[in-house]
Amino acid sequence: MASAPFRMQPPDESGSLEDALWAVAQATVTAHGVEFATTCENITEEFVRNGAAQLKQAGKADAPEAVSQAVHNTVRYVELMIGDAASGTTPTELHENNFRQAKSRFCPCFPFC
Repeated sequence: MASAPFRMQPPDESGSLEDALWAVAQATVTAHGVEFATTCENITEEFVRNGAAQLKQAGKADAPEAVSQAVHNTVRYVELMIGDAASGTTPTELHENNFRQAKSRFCPCFPFC
């Protein structure tokens, strides 16, 4: 599965790193023509936002390489969920089991886990 070429713009004064990374996750889902089931969307958003918070805690929220890596890893994680869903009974909808399967293959991975 080829990664979509996402380029995250730095958060503006009204946005946050958490919002920006979550937007990358949502754009990845949309680009692949799938949707989140509600519970999966909630836990994925929390996971992505926690990763952004960890990036900030590490003092790397302004480091272009670290932010770029976080964007890449956000796309990679969502694509792992999409790949897992593709082999299941609901290939166009992401569920909790897709989240768990992806996480088991993804972690440890900066800045999420």
